[in-house]
Amino acid sequence: FFRDTNSTVTKTKYHQLTPITSTNDYESHASFSPVDNRIAFIRTDAHQQSHLWIKDLDSIQTQQLSRISQNFVSITWANDGKAIAYLSESNRGYELGFFDLPTAMPQHVNAHILTQISRDTYIGAIQWYKNNLYYLSTPKDDLVRTKSKIFSYDMVSQTSRLVWQQSDDYSPYDMSLSSDGNSLALSGYLNLSLIHI
Repeated sequence: FFRDTNSTVTKTKYHQLTPITSTNDYESHASFSPVDNRIAFIRTDAHQQSHLWIKDLDSIQTQQLSRISQNFVSITWANDGKAIAYLSESNRGYELGFFDLPTAMPQHVNAHILTQISRDTYIGAIQWYKNNLYYLSTPKDDLVRTKSKIFSYDMVSQTSRLVWQQSDDYSPYDMSLSSDGNSLALSGYLNLSLIHI
């Protein structure tokens, strides 16, 4: 990510941290809704039961969204805040799907499964823009020599297309899509082991 070095950056100081949830469970992947004051997150209990949860910060209500425990890897909101897409991993591979958010709380909802992705790749990040879900794919067999790819899954045509393929030694592990859907920011590392002197 490049920023104009001449621009003035306003630094914000935070003086107080306010807990959103406080449990003995493992909570991760917190994500703010793009349209209101709700936060989605993944909660895994001591029995390794993992569910998608939502907390409304205005009403302070917390609800478990998923009915069935899944090994959720990544979540992302729809632009209109009415659904949450997920990526989960199982013995069969990865599952890409979404949950329509209920109109009333608390209420569990069923997942809409979009596609299954083979287990020979590692899928670690998803982003949603309009009718497209973007996912970052890295082959599992040899992470040093294989190249990462970004695919776009079209929810209307139910097909995936290649958007980007790694062409150098930079290996991304996470991504963020701009609000207009025109840019992807990638986080990654440089494979220094591939540099020959």
